[in-house]
Amino acid sequence: MTVEAFTARAESLGIVVRRVPDMAACRTAVAGIIQDAPALVDAIPGLEELAVVVPDDPWNSAVGVSEAFSAAAEAGAVALCQAPGSPRRTSLLPPEHVVIVHADRIRDTYQEMIDDIAALDPPPTGVQVVSGASRSGDIESAMIHGMHGPRLVRFLIVG
Repeated sequence: MTVEAFTARAESLGIVVRRVPDMAACRTAVAGIIQDAPALVDAIPGLEELAVVVPDDPWNSAVGVSEAFSAAAEAGAVALCQAPGSPRRTSLLPPEHVVIVHADRIRDTYQEMIDDIAALDPPPTGVQVVSGASRSGDIESAMIHGMHGPRLVRFLIVG
């Protein structure tokens, strides 16, 4: 039930969600999303053989691909832990962000997701919680999408 609740909540936040059975299918899905676009792809087991055009300047990337450390069904959110091979730029610079979410890492509550992170030793140097495309409102309440990050977020749930 947790995966279904996570999917429903994430979709209600405007996130495009797709479930794939395994990492081979995930690799195929990621390849279909990226196509020939310049992309930033974190070091994710199962995606090593993915053919990617790496831009000379990360600001010129069209897609970023990250892996969630944990996720919260009630919030439709994922936690990305900064580590070697997983820099923040992957999730912030490209206009499209794809997050690989393993079904067994989806927790019921936000607190359980935070507990997963708190159990890490040593703790990560940075954590991002992603719950949809970047949004920002100005003083007149005009909503702008993609102001401080991607305009489109996709979750690929594996398993």
